[in-house]
Amino acid sequence: MLVVEKALTAEQASTVKKTLAKVSGVSDISAVEGDKEISVTIDPAKTSPEKVMAALAKAGVSTKKQA
Repeated sequence: MLVVEKALTAEQASTVKKTLAKVSGVSDISAVEGDKEISVTIDPAKTSPEKVMAALAKAGVSTKKQA
């Protein structure tokens, strides 16, 4: 689970889904307008939370791991 500072806008939720769909090893993406959480399933043999966060940062969505 990743956390964003502010609730996602509709555009950000769409960006998250499109961006993570391109990352190998990512599945089950949940990013909903109005939420502050992004849920993804990753295959650790193909990617890492850090790579997912970097892809989102590059797309303009800053995240952190949920504590």
